[in-house]
Amino acid sequence: MDFLRWCTCEESEKYGLNQKEIILVGESAGGNLAAVASSLIRDKLDAHLSPTNDWDGVKVLHQVILYGCFFVTPLMPSMQHLIDETRHYYFLSKPVVEFFFNAYIPVFDREILMADRRVAPFLAGLEDLPSTTIFCGSDDPLYDENVLYASSLMNCSLHQFEGTIHGFMTFDNLPEAGDGFNLLANDLEFLLIHQGVFKSNSSRHHPRS
Repeated sequence: MDFLRWCTCEESEKYGLNQKEIILVGESAGGNLAAVASSLIRDKLDAHLSPTNDWDGVKVLHQVILYGCFFVTPLMPSMQHLIDETRHYYFLSKPVVEFFFNAYIPVFDREILMADRRVAPFLAGLEDLPSTTIFCGSDDPLYDENVLYASSLMNCSLHQFEGTIHGFMTFDNLPEAGDGFNLLANDLEFLLIHQGVFKSNSSRHHPRS
């Protein structure tokens, strides 16, 4: 939130930044941060949940979330499969998930943190959030919570890639990564250049290339 506050202050003007209209982009845990930041700006709250004037006149035009983590409870089926070891996921395996969960929400504070809107963005309410583009892969433990988040928004373009894993858009050798960035560019062009608005939620399935 400190960085966003800098982006919207006068100091950033010399770098040519638009201080009043921003697009938030986040991948994985960064998707969580983008979703949380959107709700805090909407509610004019700072990182400590105190009212602030920092966001007066600031508008989040759009948020882009690449297979975000939303810390949904109870666990969604795609995550429950991982915990129960009934299904094997590549790349984001059970030990990796446990490592990142412990780093982000340590066990000794987990119950308290999971009840905090700065960790679990669903708790902040999803009304009046900006238009959103979401990408997720069918073979990602976070798949179900991304679909749930997308379906809970009023204005979202959801891209679901069949047979792809968590982080697939960072793998240059995967054709799905290139397809994903082309789709993202199309969404942003529609929004920014043609000043279009997603009239309602859309969900598109993309088969393996």
